[in-house]
Amino acid sequence: MNKSPIIPYEPWPALPYEDFKPTAYLLQRALQVLGKLKLATPFEPHWSNVALWINSTGLTTGPIPYGAGTYTIDVDILSHEIICKTSWGKMSGFEISPCSVAEFAHMLFDSKRKINYTLH
Repeated sequence: MNKSPIIPYEPWPALPYEDFKPTAYLLQRALQVLGKLKLATPFEPHWSNVALWINSTGLTTGPIPYGAGTYTIDVDILSHEIICKTSWGKMSGFEISPCSVAEFAHMLFDSKRKINYTLH
């Protein structure tokens, strides 16, 4: 019987809330923008029940229908990237960096536009 190798325990680094506060705010708002892309109807502020799923590198929207195919948006926490992919194999994305929520939304929709233009 094969046993999995034992991985040494490494404690989490210190993360004081005051240092993390701006990142937490952007992360919360950015994830809300991603969640709203999964909705089939126009955005409403009180619709906050759309789930993102955990994947091996962060979070994903899962498949979102588009035309005759789908696209996904992944938040890769390990490489600090947002990655948009289509079922046609097209990909676009951007590096996560300090920015306003409006700037994040602009970069996200610009990235999404790039992959959608290639579908036609």
